[in-house]
Amino acid sequence: MATIGKVIMEGLKVIDPTVKGIDLIQSFNEYVQNKNIEKLDKINKRLLEDEVSDYEKEKILSGGINTEDYLSFIRAAVNDDEDKKTIIYITFYRNILTNKVKEEKGRLFKMIKDLPYSALELL
Repeated sequence: MATIGKVIMEGLKVIDPTVKGIDLIQSFNEYVQNKNIEKLDKINKRLLEDEVSDYEKEKILSGGINTEDYLSFIRAAVNDDEDKKTIIYITFYRNILTNKVKEEKGRLFKMIKDLPYSALELL
């Protein structure tokens, strides 16, 4: 049975097999950070794109955003391993911002986070 350290080091070699030791860990950290930045950028752009009317855009941009809700939304969307669920997070949060979802936000958000894409697709 391998130790967690050995598993991590082997996984890091997939990213860059020429890097060793601490450089390997730094390479992995940079990879994750870049991936998260790209995903965050994509999320913020798509929040105002994709079949969003001018009225909805204005409502999103001029309306008050609850910082706690936004940070929870971003954290969940960026950290979710299922990239297919990103559009579900975006649509859900956009609907909160445009007041299409008023009740049961917490329960619906938890459901999106907890269920796999295949189950959400059936809903």
